[in-house]
Amino acid sequence: MSDFAFNFLSPSAPTSAPTSAPNSSPPSSPTPLLPPVEYIPPSNPLLPPSSPHPLYPSILLVNPPTSLQDLPSTHDLTEGFEGGHKTWESSVDLLSVLKPHPNSSILELGCGTSLPTLHLLSLSPSSTATVLDYNLSVLTSITFPNFLINNLSQRVKFFSGDWNLMSGKWDVIIMSETVYTPLKASETYELLGKHLRKNGTGYVGGKRFYFGCG
Repeated sequence: MSDFAFNFLSPSAPTSAPTSAPNSSPPSSPTPLLPPVEYIPPSNPLLPPSSPHPLYPSILLVNPPTSLQDLPSTHDLTEGFEGGHKTWESSVDLLSVLKPHPNSSILELGCGTSLPTLHLLSLSPSSTATVLDYNLSVLTSITFPNFLINNLSQRVKFFSGDWNLMSGKWDVIIMSETVYTPLKASETYELLGKHLRKNGTGYVGGKRFYFGCG
């Protein structure tokens, strides 16, 4: 049986104040279904400015954009809606429960800054990862640079698109803040069942309560 490690802020888990949910699309229109497409990083990328994570200083993260004007011109975010350009609270909480998974294939869906996978790859030098975010701009400006500055990019494949159209199976699956509505909670459960190999491990980070989700 597969092992599911849900982290819904039990009394012993790190606590986070309730916040609005991370929407995956602007609230004014439904998100179009985009088949996942692999992003091939440039062969000679530049190292962006970065800073150690305040709680996990061994992990470097690129400095996030301070406004929409700082995002790439091709981004598909709009005012009043946040996506993967920030590290959500439950991503940080997951780091306290991640354990080494040697010789494993790792999948992170809705990766954003991909903090959990950065940490898990550092714990598991023989493992590789696939990460997916809906927004290509997140992969190019945040996700890939984070793996690059931590010398982990050669062990990762990057995809942008809709997670419901992803194919394949993995030994470990990571999802953070993907249960903020009943529909997304159901999708999370179905994605774990679809993509997790037998005897695999699923890590899902989320809050006990959400509000402002629509």
